[in-house]
Amino acid sequence: MGLGVISNYAANVAHRNLVASDASATNSLAKLSSGKRVMNARDDAASMAIGARLNAEVGALKVATTNASQAGALLQVMDGGMNTINDILVRMKQLAVQAGSDNLGATERGYIDNEATALANEIERIADDTEFNGVKVLNSATALNFKIGSGATAAEDDLTFTTSDVTATTLGIDAATIDLTTKADADTASGLIDTAINTLQTARAGVGVNQNRLEF
Repeated sequence: MGLGVISNYAANVAHRNLVASDASATNSLAKLSSGKRVMNARDDAASMAIGARLNAEVGALKVATTNASQAGALLQVMDGGMNTINDILVRMKQLAVQAGSDNLGATERGYIDNEATALANEIERIADDTEFNGVKVLNSATALNFKIGSGATAAEDDLTFTTSDVTATTLGIDAATIDLTTKADADTASGLIDTAINTLQTARAGVGVNQNRLEF
């Protein structure tokens, strides 16, 4: 007896259409839930490639923004430390001028010299202790690079600056150098302190330049 194959063509077509409709609906729902027009390369290969590049660029820019923020925070730490050192130098200048007057005797100059010594040591301490994430920023000249752009061109995408060495020794006003016990020594110290202030302000101006760059 021969075998017969019973096929319901209409049912098969309906089934295929149902499967296709279900897949289309699933894809549409996925797009709606994700907010993306292109879910895979089959939808639009060119658009997917462009989208992938844009997503990478956006992600890189977010990281670069974080890097820029951290660079700004480091510069603020540097500027804050320099501001404190400047205040101390101003006080040391006042003491030098005071000690340079002959209305004071040896005893009074001794008191003033002791204060100046303590202040010089404080500058040294501040310069040694000021740091950002473990990086000393005021006791040595160290080049730092921050990636603040999404590209690979250093001139365009990197912020490079050098930390400052503003220790009392480097500024030339350490405790062993500053002597306010005589009028002549006080006058010499006054000149050294002026030079130290100028050196500090030059370094601080460099910090300000980089802070301004990060604002644009």
